[in-house]
Amino acid sequence: MSHANGVVKFEDGTIRYFEYDGNSDVCCPKLWTSYAGVRKHWREVNRHRECTCGRPPEPVEAFTDYGMGFEWRTTACRHCRVIVGWGDPHELGALDGAPEWVVALHLSTVEQTLKWQERANAQAAQREGSQLVKDDDLRPWRTIPASDHEKQNQRILAQWAADCAEHMLPCFEERHPQDNRPRQAVEAVRAWAAGGVATSSLREAAFAAWAAAHSAKPSAAHFAAFAAGHAVAVAISFRSASTHAVSASIYAREAASAVGRAITIECDWQRSRLPERLWHSLFPPPYRVAPEKVKS
Repeated sequence: MSHANGVVKFEDGTIRYFEYDGNSDVCCPKLWTSYAGVRKHWREVNRHRECTCGRPPEPVEAFTDYGMGFEWRTTACRHCRVIVGWGDPHELGALDGAPEWVVALHLSTVEQTLKWQERANAQAAQREGSQLVKDDDLRPWRTIPASDHEKQNQRILAQWAADCAEHMLPCFEERHPQDNRPRQAVEAVRAWAAGGVATSSLREAAFAAWAAAHSAKPSAAHFAAFAAGHAVAVAISFRSASTHAVSASIYAREAASAVGRAITIECDWQRSRLPERLWHSLFPPPYRVAPEKVKS
């Protein structure tokens, strides 16, 4: 898998399209008004395009079909037609799956995009004299049903991730007492773990906590807010629940380290709150998050 299709939505509903470079995990920043523009310039180097108009960038929702598809929040300039925040989406906070506006949009265009991508790849291979490797990046986002056992594990991980985040949340709240976005994220995931129903509000809570993290960096508050965002992200998709649970744990440790607390102590605390079978599934041997205790 290499390049894939991407789409952004401005706050007023304006849709623009871009190419996603999966090899480097960055957006090709140029925005187009249609898929045709992306198709015409497929795999061309346009990564160095920048906003030059001096206007402040606008917040946008972004999505790419790369892999199984994921969304994130970034900024773009509609006047220069470029994505301003075109770095690694996972560093900004990305969630697996697609929001409703992307699903509705792609249901009517996915067959078309699959055809033009295959054609563009064939043309590129012919120009380079190389063997054609058919990409499978562009496809409609789909959900794989979770088993009852997986759902149970997901709720356990969500509760544990909330514990990890909340343990270090004072680092954020002491410095930003008026900002309750990370706290709301923890409360949202706890409500879901207790038997609540997943809704779009969980996605908003995750993005809100990550936005709070970016406003607080670099500090322990930044790491604590990021942990809260990843905690609520555990509830959104069982496919990526383990990944977000690990991220919540690691960001909480980073917050502990930033305030001078020993990471090994934080690791021991986290481990004591999770069943061993799940701990070893997240951190399998020989990977160790804390030194083994030597028996006397």
